Amino acid sequence: MVFKTGNLFDPDLPNPPDVRLFAANGVVKRNGELVMDAGAAKAAKLLVPEAPAALGRRVREEGRYLEDQGTYVYGLAIETRMGLGAFQTKYHYRGRADLNLIALAAQQLALFASRHPDLRIAVNFPGVGLGQLHRGQVMGILEEFWALLPIEVWKLTPGRPSSRLPVYHLPAKGEAR
Repeated sequence: MVFKTGNLFDPDLPNPPDVRLFAANGVVKRNGELVMDAGAAKAAKLLVPEAPAALGRRVREEGRYLEDQGTYVYGLAIETRMGLGAFQTKYHYRGRADLNLIALAAQQLALFASRHPDLRIAVNFPGVGLGQLHRGQVMGILEEFWALLPIEVWKLTPGRPSSRLPVYHLPAKGEAR
């Protein structure tokens, strides 16, 4: 496991990994798209607009539907041709991240990585941020499954916008607005 800092989903990321994974939930919309409307999932959707439909299809085919929650459990859904994948941390997008789901996805990613040693795989730090967990709660799980694997775990650097975003400056003192 290798730690990196920055925005994994920056469209201008130099030397991007072969597969970028984002923290995801288990909700598939009526139109078949995986919900990807916030956080790293939204950044991934902006990077690859067709991802919600492709990943939603994969989740429906490979996941298990929980009638009582209206969500799927799938752990990991990867579209290698898109270079993108969903690392499940939540049942529902409104809920908190779940350590059992993170363990399931981490185990599946360890298996995937060992079967594809030629791929460079990166994931945003799962379960923190909108998942509302602390890094310390998740770290033991990641170490258990990924300690000896070259999986990159990215921690977002706040305040570093993409170079494609416009930059606004406040007027200098005495300058007209």
